[in-house]
Amino acid sequence: MMSKYIAIKVEGICHWFWFESVKVTRKDYKFIGKEGWGHGGAMTEIEIKEDKIEGELCSEALQYT
Repeated sequence: MMSKYIAIKVEGICHWFWFESVKVTRKDYKFIGKEGWGHGGAMTEIEIKEDKIEGELCSEALQYT
């Protein structure tokens, strides 16, 4: 079962990036997130190599302030 949201912690950045799971693609060892939320709720899109991800969280609710 897939959670509604996924968050990633990127190496060298102190906050998490949140995305709806349906807006995340993984291909060619890359994480691609569209229309997500970054620091302070800022709209965020990211394409990053998977090996730069320090942590990952799956949840049914957003968990940031």
